[in-house]
Amino acid sequence: MVDLAAAATAGATTLATTIGTSLWKGVRPTLQQWLTRFGERRAQIALKHLDTSHTELSQTTATPSSKDQEELRSSWRTRFEDFLHELDGAERDQFAQQLLDLAAEINAQSSGDNVSAGDHGITAGGNVTVKAEDGSFAAGTVTGGVNFNSPSRPGQGNSTQS
Repeated sequence: MVDLAAAATAGATTLATTIGTSLWKGVRPTLQQWLTRFGERRAQIALKHLDTSHTELSQTTATPSSKDQEELRSSWRTRFEDFLHELDGAERDQFAQQLLDLAAEINAQSSGDNVSAGDHGITAGGNVTVKAEDGSFAAGTVTGGVNFNSPSRPGQGNSTQS
């Protein structure tokens, strides 16, 4: 028997982390297929709500805020729990396992995608190479000034004569 609360939480977390991102396009058809078992009209209402959330979040920010994600997660955890309790035995366990499997699949796809850096930081899902050639300047981050003047020689200073 599958832990229903864990499955509902996993499904809700998957929605909250994919909605507003490019991963949503892969999750939506799967979710649509699953939700139709509760009736076409009910599935369409749920998907319309999710599509609206996706549109709003993808247009307003690069990454949904933690507050937006938590609101979605909380709302959909309750909805998934309700959906699971409407099903009987094997069908309930199957849907719960599908939610867990989807969460595992999305976690595998997005590993490294949810990195973040504070001010003046760099994040990357792979290698980063920073290289300067022919007297140019390259840096991952610069937190101070950059000076391209030649360093002064001892005793000469940087003053100009008139």
